[in-house]
Amino acid sequence: MNWIVLFFGAFLILECNSQGVQLIAQATDKLSVKVYNLMKSTSFNFVYSAFATDVMCSLIANGAKGQTKSELLTTCALPTNQQTRDQAFKQLINKFTVNTPTLKLRQVNRIYPANKFVILPAFRSNALNFYNTEIQSLNYHNTFAADANTNSWVQNCTDNLIKNTVNPAILKPTTEMIIANIIYISGQWANPFPKANTKKSTFHQGGSKTKSIDFMTTITNVKYAENVALKADFLELDLKNSDISVVIILPKNGVDLKEIESNIEKYLGVHDFQTTAVKISLPKFSISSILADPALPKKLGVVKLYSKEADLTGIAPVGQLYTDVAIQKNVITVSEGGINFPFENEVVTGSQVLEEKRVFNADRPFIFYIEDKSTKVKLFLGRFGG
Repeated sequence: MNWIVLFFGAFLILECNSQGVQLIAQATDKLSVKVYNLMKSTSFNFVYSAFATDVMCSLIANGAKGQTKSELLTTCALPTNQQTRDQAFKQLINKFTVNTPTLKLRQVNRIYPANKFVILPAFRSNALNFYNTEIQSLNYHNTFAADANTNSWVQNCTDNLIKNTVNPAILKPTTEMIIANIIYISGQWANPFPKANTKKSTFHQGGSKTKSIDFMTTITNVKYAENVALKADFLELDLKNSDISVVIILPKNGVDLKEIESNIEKYLGVHDFQTTAVKISLPKFSISSILADPALPKKLGVVKLYSKEADLTGIAPVGQLYTDVAIQKNVITVSEGGINFPFENEVVTGSQVLEEKRVFNADRPFIFYIEDKSTKVKLFLGRFGG
């Protein structure tokens, strides 16, 4: 039997302080680093959600046994105690349901078994009660109908941001199950960039290679940190009325990003941010990443799940269920208004004259992550190289 697992990216918020949530935050950091180290040689621009993967790995592990289960938990650095994981993810998923004029957050899941396939009642109950996961049967002999069903659901859950995720070519009559996991965010900056300031400028991609792109510019009070030892500057941009922020990690002039990437875990820790006036020049950019390399999970350490030796009898007691393909799709657009946030009109917040104390000019490749500050859970980790 084949099992296609789909993870979709896009966003969340939380302020839970339980030990379980802290363990999930630590797990997300560890998996983020593992995946980043595998992706950094594949593309200039990419974004990945380790949290999305952790959600589904935890749910799958609840139905797995033996080495199949241990590989999932070890690779994702998740707590072995199921109750701890279940309660932590339930808290997070409940917290990630926000719908305000300045912030939309959704964390929703759905399982699509073949219409002949029956999920064990215990797994069905666990999926719904702790992971907000609904179950809908599909006829995979009609691959175009299955494709339309899943794509329509993803598109609706992401306000039409993520489209055409599932290609009918990857669906087969023998497909037994698709698991869809969506984290979606649309958030406004606490201090939007004036549209009138956006102008073309030169982005230095590395060596002698350059590119002309749109740069957003503003002078505002913002959290800034300079770390001489790490040879990087850090900028934290908050989303309005939330604990979500985007942190930009910019190498010092003359420092190759590869030097930072060689010890990236050091750059994901707590930094001594100070609020000060900063002149910011930041590229407008949009990144759409698709992770579909079947070798990636195996490189991370998940092997049994992708073989006929997989033990998923806690999901389906009859037959040999295993994973055929794993896909994660993430879309992040950074513009004057915010993250995936429509910004049609200039926002006037009052006249303010600031004397700039620092200059943050992101005209060279940088790393970024999107984090919930209350729990230190990193929702996305990515790189922009122009």
